Amino acid sequence: MAVKHCLKSLLLLLVISSLCHAQEGYEREHRIRKSQFPILKQDLTLTGSGIKQQRFYKEMDNSQITYTMKFKQDRLRYFMDFNPEGILQTMGFKVKQVDFPSDTYSNIEAYLAANFYKVRIRRMYQEYPVANAEEIETTINNAFQNMLLPDNMYRLIFSAKKDKKRTEYEAYFDAEGNFMKIRQSLPANYDHILY
Repeated sequence: MAVKHCLKSLLLLLVISSLCHAQEGYEREHRIRKSQFPILKQDLTLTGSGIKQQRFYKEMDNSQITYTMKFKQDRLRYFMDFNPEGILQTMGFKVKQVDFPSDTYSNIEAYLAANFYKVRIRRMYQEYPVANAEEIETTINNAFQNMLLPDNMYRLIFSAKKDKKRTEYEAYFDAEGNFMKIRQSLPANYDHILY
């Protein structure tokens, strides 16, 4: 009788632990019109007239909604993330492997090799988080000057095999390449209505 209760308890614990582990964050991004973008709280003066290919996106995940403005300036692809109230959260640009400090990229590669199999990096970004409202202009200037700062973050979008299944991930690393967080990504939504 005690063995039967013990087996039931063990089975219950296994089911609960697998459910808790399965609740990973998913995100989906889709393109929106400029009129659907929130009104910005700050007067953001984007430097120069070289801004091209300005596009607007809405990203939804389990916990929040983020609005992103993407544009190209001086051959770099920038992005600016806003919350639904129109306050700048993060700014950054797309980078390549050669743009990373060598120690930082070595740490990122070591983390990926230790936790995943057959990693294919799709996109990499250098990000400048906004700590408070007073630092918004400074953050924008730092991003346009491509400054390497201790509070920078790196975001990698990659696909990898884990448990014999290829999955897309989005991982964040600090300025030294130390792992911060990861979430599973859904495949891109190819909504061609607005193109």
